Amino acid sequence: QVRVHGDDVHEAGMSATAPEWESWAAPSETSSFTSSGASSSASSEERPMGMRRRRSSGAMSLRMDDQDPLDHSHLEALAAAPSAWRELVRKKGVIHRDWAKSRFASMDTDGNGYLTRTNLSGVEFARVLLECLGHMLPDQEDVEVLIDAAMRGADVEGDGRLTREDFEAFTWRLKRMVADTDFEACQSLGGEAASLWRNVVDRARAQHQAWAQTAFLALDAEGCGSLSRDDVRKPAFQYLLRQAPSGIHFDAAGIRPCEGLAFRQSDGEGKGRLQRREFQEFTWRLLRMGRDVEVESKRMT
Repeated sequence: QVRVHGDDVHEAGMSATAPEWESWAAPSETSSFTSSGASSSASSEERPMGMRRRRSSGAMSLRMDDQDPLDHSHLEALAAAPSAWRELVRKKGVIHRDWAKSRFASMDTDGNGYLTRTNLSGVEFARVLLECLGHMLPDQEDVEVLIDAAMRGADVEGDGRLTREDFEAFTWRLKRMVADTDFEACQSLGGEAASLWRNVVDRARAQHQAWAQTAFLALDAEGCGSLSRDDVRKPAFQYLLRQAPSGIHFDAAGIRPCEGLAFRQSDGEGKGRLQRREFQEFTWRLLRMGRDVEVESKRMT
């Protein structure tokens, strides 16, 4: 039995007036690195019809405060992380600006000063995607979803064309949507403080593994021991994901853009199915991609 805890964290839209990377570098207390501007509430949602309830060996509590309280040194590391992380992301944004200018020039082959949806294909754009998303790309269908999500926020004029500034914002969104912010927090803190942050994240991961085991059993209705992409596209998966102990409730539109990449990265054998341990990794990746360090620091405190 999985219980829902925590309040909604609303996903703030990006400012159209400020440079995009500045908006990402200094998120508000309630911002979330997803493409959707919607918020959702799991507490008022009904369990999807046909989803079987499986009873575990007792009610599973998923709150951070069910573990031993954090000591002073861990609390200090959590307090220091947001400002250090924001400064690191700001510096990355400055570097990104020069990178985006160069990549835009290489793709704007006719020199008209903008790119259309048609330009976002081919070898040159594939290289851009690899640099934004890492060494492994999702399937083409998932790439299209990811591009559409990032483009909706970057195309300020709404005319389906990306200027150089729009392209900068578009590629920055792609990078931030899949960013490993736990790694960034450790990188920005350094030394003992980074180790303390990792300790707290390990506590969160232990809770996540307990939740994922229960969620896997609920989704594996046939008892075959693995889940397909279709299984994690069902409303039952979204229902369970909103109850994960991470504390942020994602809506379907916010989950969808990163789902394919997270699935591909977690599918170790490339068979299109996830074993139990791979499902734990998949959901952990999905919930941690682009996490706001400031919100996460307050939640873990």
